[in-house]
Amino acid sequence: MDLKILFKPYISILFLRDVKAAVILFFLSFLLPSVGILGLVAIISTIIFAELINIREEYIKYGFYLYNSLLVGMGVGFYFDVSIATILLTFILSILTFLISFSLNRIFIKYSLPILSFPFAIVSMFFYLASFKYTTLVNNILNHTPVFDVNFPFLKEYFISMGTIFFLPFEAAGVVISLLILIYSRILFFLSIIGFYAGVIFHSFFVNKYEALNSAYNFNIYINCNGYRGCFFTSNI
Repeated sequence: MDLKILFKPYISILFLRDVKAAVILFFLSFLLPSVGILGLVAIISTIIFAELINIREEYIKYGFYLYNSLLVGMGVGFYFDVSIATILLTFILSILTFLISFSLNRIFIKYSLPILSFPFAIVSMFFYLASFKYTTLVNNILNHTPVFDVNFPFLKEYFISMGTIFFLPFEAAGVVISLLILIYSRILFFLSIIGFYAGVIFHSFFVNKYEALNSAYNFNIYINCNGYRGCFFTSNI
């Protein structure tokens, strides 16, 4: 297995290209071990499946085939502890996500539209709605203890939001991710801060400022800069 293929989805999420950044993000994902482990399971499962059905060129060319599966695996790891059941569940969901990504791309590509993380959103929505009926599996929700964390006196909410992109809602994760973005694209870093606080201000029109600033959904308020299509931001409130 080509390690570059294994690491590629980690940088594709942030629209970066340097494999060194991917390696850092890979190890960072183990800040919450279940997130790192099940994320890795999801990538390996997707790569093996893609190899078996002979569409390797497709998933290498389009990073979203892998990073959507990675996000699903990380999402499972965020809510569930690692077990045989959750590994099997991640295996099934990652393949399902890959198939949905492949199908949606065939439709979206006709209109020159990127699917981004849409497949992840579809699979995760139905998975979470169904899985919470099995409360004996949901252990991590009450015990999100990272391997380590740091406290910053400024931009705390921004860092937590950035970390949550990788299902790591901790300041340490956000700092590392923000520094990587700053190193490889100062424009993207600057826009991410503007996007975050612009989204918070807009959100504060509907709720109080504290709730807007600390919303669990602020990770959606992020400037995504695609080198082929320009920069844009998404904001879900």
